[in-house]
Amino acid sequence: MRTRLLGWLDRLHSSYWFLPSLMALGALLLSVATLILDQSLGSARLPLLSALGGMNRPDGARALLSTVAGSLITVAGVVFSMTLVGLSLASQQFGPRLVGNFMRDRGNQLVLGTFVGTFLYCLMVLRTVRSADVPAGVAAFVPHISVAVALAMTLVSLFVLIYFIHHTAESIQVSYVLARVGRALTQQLLALPEAAGRGEGAEPGKAPPPELPEGFSEDAVTVRAQRAGYVQAIDVSSLVVLAREHGAVIRLHHPPGSFLMLDGPLADIHPEAAGETLAGRIEGSYVLGAVRTPQQDPYFLFDQLLEVAVRALSPGINDPFTAISCIDRMAESLNLLARRRLPSTFLTDDAGALRLIVPRPEIGDLVEHLFGELRAHGAGDPMVARHLALTLRRMQASTSDTALKVAADREVRRLLESAVALLSTSDHQALKAASRRVTAWIRLED
Repeated sequence: MRTRLLGWLDRLHSSYWFLPSLMALGALLLSVATLILDQSLGSARLPLLSALGGMNRPDGARALLSTVAGSLITVAGVVFSMTLVGLSLASQQFGPRLVGNFMRDRGNQLVLGTFVGTFLYCLMVLRTVRSADVPAGVAAFVPHISVAVALAMTLVSLFVLIYFIHHTAESIQVSYVLARVGRALTQQLLALPEAAGRGEGAEPGKAPPPELPEGFSEDAVTVRAQRAGYVQAIDVSSLVVLAREHGAVIRLHHPPGSFLMLDGPLADIHPEAAGETLAGRIEGSYVLGAVRTPQQDPYFLFDQLLEVAVRALSPGINDPFTAISCIDRMAESLNLLARRRLPSTFLTDDAGALRLIVPRPEIGDLVEHLFGELRAHGAGDPMVARHLALTLRRMQASTSDTALKVAADREVRRLLESAVALLSTSDHQALKAASRRVTAWIRLED
């Protein structure tokens, strides 16, 4: 239940309507509150406010409110148009997967909410302003507090507009985009749960896994998926409790971020009797969606960096400097991931009995996926190939994780092999020399 709630909150956070709608509702409530104050206090107790800018006259207050409301709804339309242009540029230059990052931008949401909220506030206050009608016995009414608040909100909206122009110009710069993805990836990696501890000198994730029940592979029941979509989150804690209650061991097939096919294998359950009972309840612990999200899938952000780098190396764009920036961000995050003491994929209950097996990509597979794709697209570019080799060697030198060291060394050797047919002899020799210099420094440090 908690996982589904977090998934729902994540979708609200990435939506473009939720925060502006809350701000618009807040503006409506604020208008009600200020109008109640105006009606209870009256203009006699507010001499200073009633003397400001002709607000003591209905015509002046009405002109001010109508001008502000009409101007701000126009500005809101311009803001929306500029936002769409930014999303279009992001989709074409950086890839459609990064559009979600722009939609999550709280700055854009606050700007849109400020303009819409101020417009609605002025509209609600405007309808209460009335002129005197002596024959009908109607007295003039000018809500001085409400008009003063409208003027203050207009000034705030002006500064928000200046911020939005600066923020939009900044947010479409590739360095800003990559830095933002890098920060989000760092936050996701730091939020990953860590193992309780390990012995001195041991490596993360190297604790011996619990043993599977005897005959697990032969007797386990395979549960098939009744839905299709990307696995956005898995309620792991409820699965452990469920397995403990039925004395079962569950082995999942799909980690967050993978695509679940209809009628594809979802999980293996042992013993067979428990499988018949738990089949429907296991699928209920999965949160599926039409797209991948970083909620429980930090590797999705790695793929965003990879997508920007591959696009930058395409013949139509040919921007090696962007690819180099992506390589630096990937290496930094891989080093951080290697330093995290990730818990075992074998989860136990309070009594120490094995209950759940959750698949998770190894760091060596992640290195091969990221730098293997970059090698295929960048081995023929001398600048990118040299930076790729140097980054892998430096990453190899700065980590104590054996798996990362082996994977980085393997990718450098593959890069040198691929570059033979793509680079000139002199460029290939320079690439080998740069790699050897860092390798010699690594050996000296060792």
